[in-house]
Amino acid sequence: MAEEKEEIEEKEDTETYTQEEGPKLSSKLVKMLMLVAAFIVGIIIMIIVSNIVYNIKTKGETAVQEKIWAPGVTPKKEPFQTLHLDPFRLNLNDPTGANPVFIQLEIALAYESNNIKLQTELLNRKFEIRDTIITLISSKTYEDLNTPDKIQSFKKEIQRQVNSLLINGLIEDVYIIDFNAIPKS
Repeated sequence: MAEEKEEIEEKEDTETYTQEEGPKLSSKLVKMLMLVAAFIVGIIIMIIVSNIVYNIKTKGETAVQEKIWAPGVTPKKEPFQTLHLDPFRLNLNDPTGANPVFIQLEIALAYESNNIKLQTELLNRKFEIRDTIITLISSKTYEDLNTPDKIQSFKKEIQRQVNSLLINGLIEDVYIIDFNAIPKS
């Protein structure tokens, strides 16, 4: 019986020891796990922030790279806004009267689409612009408009004349939609 008492006391000592050390060990373990979790959360936050910074930096570099063009390649532009003018039908200048030529011309004036003031001005000056172009066409002879180079010069002349009327912007281009020079018989 004495041996049994000793065994029971040893078991109680062992159980007491385990029970006393158990809670202490688990609170230390919890603290350690919390520190590890905080460390992992900190690393995750650092990774997310560095990823955001990298993406912002890369996006800026991509925008710069998009502006670099190969030699001979021109960047595409947004299309211009246009003001389509009614067709012009009139006679070209013929000082001798020997070769009268009737012209049919349809044009559109191109300008930057974000310029609302210019758009309003063009609409308000539409008749003034038509008058200026009619005067210019009437001063031309068939020889002034009989080659593509001369037509290009004529377009630039129309552009200069119209731009001289404008206050709120400039015409960027003149588009010829239809061009017919018909000799009168």
